[in-house]
Parts: sequence; C-alpha cells; structure tokens
Amino acid sequence: MIYPKNIKLTYFLTFICLFLFLFNKYISNGTLQSYFSKAAYPFLLVQNFASQKIKIFFEEKKAYKELYKDHQTALNEIENLKSENVKLNALINFENQTKEIIEFTKQYEAQNYLFAQVIFKNLTIDNHFFLVDIGSQKGAHVDMAVIYKNFLVGRISEVFPYWSKVTLITDKSCKVSALSSRSHVHGICEGQCTNQISLNFVSHLDDIKLDDLILSSGQGLIFPQGFSIGKVTYCEIKGLNYEVKLQPLVDFEKIDYCYLIQKGQN
Repeated sequence: MIYPKNIKLTYFLTFICLFLFLFNKYISNGTLQSYFSKAAYPFLLVQNFASQKIKIFFEEKKAYKELYKDHQTALNEIENLKSENVKLNALINFENQTKEIIEFTKQYEAQNYLFAQVIFKNLTIDNHFFLVDIGSQKGAHVDMAVIYKNFLVGRISEVFPYWSKVTLITDKSCKVSALSSRSHVHGICEGQCTNQISLNFVSHLDDIKLDDLILSSGQGLIFPQGFSIGKVTYCEIKGLNYEVKLQPLVDFEKIDYCYLIQKGQN
C-alpha cells in the first residue's frame, strides 16, 4: 500500500522528470527560449519604464536640492542686503536729524556744549520732561540750558552718572525771562504742561501783538539770550496786564537730539 506521504513524493518526482524531458526536447531548437522571451517582454517594458521614471525622479530630486540650496543662499544674501540697507538708512536718518543741529553749534566752541540723545519723553498734564543720555560722567550738571537748533527746550534739573533729566519750558515749574523780538517787551514765560506757554507780567501799556516772536532775554543765571521760545497766539488786556499765550515753534514730540550748553560760554 502506498501511503499519502509517498504519493506526494511520487508526484514531485514525476513533475521533475516531465520538466527535464520537455527541456531536453525543446532546448535545442530554441522553443523554450522563445517562450521565455515572449513571457519576459512585458516585464522588460515595465522595468524599462520604471527605471526611466526612477532615474528622472532622482535627477529632479537632485536638481530640487540644488535649487533649494541656491534659494537659501539667495535668501541669506537678501537678508544681508536688507541689513546693510537698514544700516545705511539709519546713518542717513541720523545725518538728516543732526545736520541742522551741528550747523547751529558752529557758533559755539566745541568744549562748551554736549551733544545728547533723548531716551525718554514725558508729556503729561502734570509734568513735561525728557531724559537724555548725558550724565555727570560726561560733564552734565544742573541748570545747563538745553537747546534744539535755535529753539530753547529747557534746563537740566537732575543729573545722574549716565543720564540727566531735562525740565521742558512747557513744564509748570519752568520759568524763563523773555522778550518780544519786535518791540522788546519783557515778561516771564511759564509752562502750562500743554502745548501753550504763558507770558506773564506784560503791562497793558506795552506793545504786544499776535504772531510776535518771543525769545529768551538772557536775564537770570540759566538761559542764554536769543533762543526762540514761541510766537504769540493770544493776547488780551486783563486789568493792568496782558494775558498772553505762546505757541512753541518746535514740536517736542519730534525732538530726538539736543545740546546742553552753559550760559556765558557762547
């Protein structure tokens, strides 16, 4: 009796013998090779198509990497150019902001003024002051006058090693002896912590008119003579004196640089 295990072995040996018989019969005339070539042809086409696509894919990937690298390089160069452009614009802006101030200071000896940058502004209903980046270590001291171009800004009221406080002429605590450039009428300017300044102690007998230019008179120990304070925007007789209001000729919000000078050194 042939067991199932032996039947499987018999089938396998029979298949091997049949394969060898067919191989020996058709190998000589190329029939098997023909069958193989026909069967392999579609696979060869697919393989060729796939290899071309793979080749193109890797070439495009390589080109993309190179383009990406060039793109990043270009972006870095653009950022560097932007940085240089910002730097140049900052220098141009600094020159434009300080050109007129520098021209103004040619009338003073170099050792008699200090160039300062405004680092903080406080323009509230209670106080008007600046903080500047000049302190006692650079020669600043209390009661130096602060000038912007030909305009009077205020005085140094507090000094610290690296910075100082400037009380503006628009502050309530600041008083400046002044006169009219047209009629030489004298008075005392007093800040109101607004965009107006009062000109006090002007007699009703004096000649004061709208649009008169008011200058510092130089009387007193702090403010030098001849700097602009403002122009008259309102004047009306009240009793024995005029009530006079001035409009500063400079916008304190826009001041970024100024000079510190000591009276008597111009």
